[in-house]
Amino acid sequence: DFHKDIFGVMTHLEIDRFTCAIPRDHAKTTLAKLACVHYFLFTHYRFIVYLSNTTDIAIPSTNDIVAFLQCENFVTIFGNCEWITNQEGKGVYKFRLPRSLGGKLCMLRALGAGKQVRGINIDNKRPQLAVVDDLEDNDNIATADLFMKLKRWVYGPFLKCLDKFDNKVIWLGNMISKDSMLYENCQSNFWYSRRYGCLLADGKPLWPDAWS
Repeated sequence: DFHKDIFGVMTHLEIDRFTCAIPRDHAKTTLAKLACVHYFLFTHYRFIVYLSNTTDIAIPSTNDIVAFLQCENFVTIFGNCEWITNQEGKGVYKFRLPRSLGGKLCMLRALGAGKQVRGINIDNKRPQLAVVDDLEDNDNIATADLFMKLKRWVYGPFLKCLDKFDNKVIWLGNMISKDSMLYENCQSNFWYSRRYGCLLADGKPLWPDAWS
C-alpha cells in the first residue's frame, strides 16, 4: 500500500515539489526509476535529470531506466525507441520514443552532488523533472560547513539549471539526520511530503512481505 501511495504522489502532475523520507531497502529507488519511465511515456516531460550523492551512484539508475525502455515487454507493446545518444558509462541518453507513443524526443542525464551544471541544457532545453535520490550521506552533511556547502549548491546552481517555467522535483532519501535538507523539506509547507518509518505505530513492519 505504501508503494502505491508513494508512486501515486510521484506521478501526480499537480504536485511540483514532493519529498519522501523512507527507510533503506524499501524500494524507493525502484519507484523513482519507474516514475521516470512513466513521465517519459505518459506526460509532456521530455528531459529528466537523476541526481544522487555522486555521479557514479546516479549512473546505474539512469541505465536501469533505459533498460526498462529496451526490455522485451516494452518493445512488444510499444515498439523500439530510436537511440540518438547512448552513453551508458556517463548516464547520458537522448532518444525518441516509438511512434505508438508519439515519437517524443527525450533526454535523460545522471548527475552527482556539486558537479558542474552549466550547459546542462540539450537542444536548448533545460531539465523539466529532477529526481533527487539519496543526495545526502553521513559525509557531506557531517559538519555545518559541509551541509551549507551542499545546500548552497542545490538551491543555487542545481535548481537554477532546471526549466524556468516548467519544473518538478521528486526528492527521496533516508532520514539520517535532522540536520539535512530531507528533514527540512518534510517540515516545509513548500513541499508535499511523506515520511515513513520501518515500523508502524503498533509495532508492525511497514513492509511485512519483505521484513518481518
